[in-house]
Amino acid sequence: LDRFWRWSRQPDAALWYATCWAEGVRPAAAGDGSSAESFDRGPSEWQPSAPRTELAERLEIHPHRTMLEFLAESAADLSSTLRLEEVFQKIADRVRLLLDAHLFCILLWNEEEQVLEHSYSLKFGEHIEQEGGFPLGYGLSGCAAKDRRPIRVPDVMQDPRYVRFRHAEVEIRSELAVPLISNGRLIGVLDLESVEYDSFTPEHERTLLALGSHIAAALENARLYETVRQEERRLEEDLSAARKIQSGLLPQTPPHHPSLDIGFAHSAAWELSGDFFDFLQYPDGRLAAALGDVAGKGTAAALLASLSIGILRSQVLQSRGRPSEILKCMNDQLRDLDIEHRFVALLLAVYEPDARRLRLSDSGVPQPFVLRRGRSRTIEVSGVPLG
Repeated sequence: LDRFWRWSRQPDAALWYATCWAEGVRPAAAGDGSSAESFDRGPSEWQPSAPRTELAERLEIHPHRTMLEFLAESAADLSSTLRLEEVFQKIADRVRLLLDAHLFCILLWNEEEQVLEHSYSLKFGEHIEQEGGFPLGYGLSGCAAKDRRPIRVPDVMQDPRYVRFRHAEVEIRSELAVPLISNGRLIGVLDLESVEYDSFTPEHERTLLALGSHIAAALENARLYETVRQEERRLEEDLSAARKIQSGLLPQTPPHHPSLDIGFAHSAAWELSGDFFDFLQYPDGRLAAALGDVAGKGTAAALLASLSIGILRSQVLQSRGRPSEILKCMNDQLRDLDIEHRFVALLLAVYEPDARRLRLSDSGVPQPFVLRRGRSRTIEVSGVPLG
């Protein structure tokens, strides 16, 4: 054990040892016909007891490339994007480095519908569209997902679990289905099919099972990202619709009045705003102008602003009283709603053309000012915010 510990502390020893196990080659060790001293020779001198496998030869782009390095590269490559279609393509590219499959399919588990759905398929390297799904236990892929273990069948016609999916000019002979599991949850199944008998080896099965955890993690992250993107798009559409509705509630052009020039400008800080203004015409010729601001920003403030506009319009139409009386009635209605941490600052002005007089009532808005002959002065009017 001491000699093994000294050997394992060498830079490439653990990588070499784990790679041999991943490739299905058990290194010679004490008790296997070799001496215990063989541990001291290190991985460069310690030869495996089995010949180099076809899969190892396939992956050996340069002399020091190992299966463990391939798995590490695959994990980094699969996690380099969160777009589901790109992840599908990267999975296909990685699997193609390991083996040749005439039919390649990724089936994703739909938790809500309780079915495995065809999500990405290749036939002879070309993308094909497949729709629909099937439950756990149906076909080799369904059985692999149900039992959560890979299924390798050299001759599908001899396996009663096989369900034939018709593809033009393709007669399936062998199949390999590998479940994709992430954190104990079923993500889907990687299904590979070949027109040749016994096309997949135990080595393929072990390697794809090791790669499957990285594939499952990449797919789960991509699906979560897609869910977030869809939710963001839905929220953006809702905000856009709400912004149009709120804009429609506000005056688009100044009202016409024979003895007044009226102008305004409005710009929301966020997509939705708690600021609002309105002009209301009385039957007797008086004109009401309101400027309001709801505490806070965003959707909640915009909803309360829209509600305040509705209450204001109903009060102006029903009451012929002074602005202070209108604000008092609005305050009572807003208090009845019992909305916590929200209030409305509102300035209401009513212009009386016969008397050329402007009556003002303020509930929390910064005090207005009047400009005469080039000089301005503040109008001393104030009150408590509504609600």
